[in-house]
Amino acid sequence: MRTPALQVHHRRLRHCHLVSVCGEIDISTARALRERLLAAVADASAPLVLDLHRVPFMDSSGLGVLASLAEGAARRGLPVRLTELRPQVATVLAVTGLDQLVPIVPTLDRALRFPLPDDDGADRSPAPRWRCAH
Repeated sequence: MRTPALQVHHRRLRHCHLVSVCGEIDISTARALRERLLAAVADASAPLVLDLHRVPFMDSSGLGVLASLAEGAARRGLPVRLTELRPQVATVLAVTGLDQLVPIVPTLDRALRFPLPDDDGADRSPAPRWRCAH
């Protein structure tokens, strides 16, 4: 069975970059996701929030992508947080310890309001959900 194409949507909000991912993250999709996420980090001047609520599965290649994202963001001094993880994905992150490298915030609303060291008190209204085509 063919894995559907992975969809990645990147939006710049007033106080962060929101990257929403839809589809399975596996060996067939990890390279494209890595390229998109590293491009988002290179373009970012604000923290990144990675919304994974539409990711039902992630294998070890997906873990490598998240580790690369965390490393690239850390080099630029940009906070990264993951949100809306499905139980299967959260378990993989916990078992491998990657949840200790990248903060996980339970809900998108909370992730977008997550205090930042340089919090300026600006409006943190939640972003509308992006819908994938699957």
